[in-house]
Amino acid sequence: MKQFLTEWRKYLAEEKNNSIKEIKAESVYDAGVSIGEALGKQTVEAAKLAKVDKLIKQFPDWMKEGKKLSKQITPNAYDLALGVGKGAGLTEEQVFALWYEELVYADQKDKSKLKDTGCTDVVIKSGDNVIIGHTNDFTPGDNSRLFKIQIKDKPTLYMVFTMGCPSIGLNSHGMVFSGNQIDANDTRSGIPRMMLYMEGVFSKNIEQAKKLFFHKDRASSFNNIVADEKGFIKTLEASATAKKEINHKEDSIEAHSNHFVWLKDKEGREDKSYTDSVKRLERAYEDAEKKGHDMNVDDMKEILSSHGEGGLCRHSKDKSGTATIFSVIFLPKERKFYYGHGYPCKTEYFEVKY
Repeated sequence: MKQFLTEWRKYLAEEKNNSIKEIKAESVYDAGVSIGEALGKQTVEAAKLAKVDKLIKQFPDWMKEGKKLSKQITPNAYDLALGVGKGAGLTEEQVFALWYEELVYADQKDKSKLKDTGCTDVVIKSGDNVIIGHTNDFTPGDNSRLFKIQIKDKPTLYMVFTMGCPSIGLNSHGMVFSGNQIDANDTRSGIPRMMLYMEGVFSKNIEQAKKLFFHKDRASSFNNIVADEKGFIKTLEASATAKKEINHKEDSIEAHSNHFVWLKDKEGREDKSYTDSVKRLERAYEDAEKKGHDMNVDDMKEILSSHGEGGLCRHSKDKSGTATIFSVIFLPKERKFYYGHGYPCKTEYFEVKY
């Protein structure tokens, strides 16, 4: 009986996470408060794991500069983060430090000890067939949640939050925002990449988002993959001081994981964290090229569910390991996506139109 109850609670938790939580608010800040309340203790747990109180004391100049610039350049993102912190029970300093990933990188002097968490994207563009597959990896047991966020006078957003931070997004302008964590050797104080990303999700078009992701005062960058309902796709790989824009051509297969592909001299990862990312990238290309340009959603599910050497579906019960906690398949031209909580090989994806 005890085992049955344990399994039943686990099932209910999975069902809750593999659904959409709808948020309606008068302001961006109020939306953030509702998100923070819905996420519960996970945001506080994430702040403890990131040791934000230590980072705040260790990098006071970075915090001061980052907050000042973020309030000016990314007001929506800043207000949303403050709201998330309020809803979860964190101070303004704590939630800002949580969203300031560059602090963790700057604190880790031995880059060979960087943990291999991250994600992988596979992008197919062939005529009307435009499809983007994304896996999101984190520490086993960490939670993600999909939200539909409706804010007065703002585009409707679909966002996944993982441990109190934004992961992927879409909006009612027909925009898709995916991408990958990359750690650069020129990271500096400035606007946190997470703030730039979150502000970008409010964008009306690719060019508007690009200006944010390439902002001259960025602390570093994600590798941002941005698409619209017309089927245009850009990959925007950048560090703090360098940038590269890739326009996806017709009949192209592209992939990206968690290391620099086009700006290799900016690579900040070392050893296992780097080599595991390389293996995933190689596997993503290998499997995508076997499926070809005409692949469908089921084909992409297979790619995201791959195991073995460089597999994109990563399993681990060990807290020191890495596991795939959710995956998404975007169909930008059809304005819909498929979301699956947990391992891609086991999840039941469900369709969402936006």
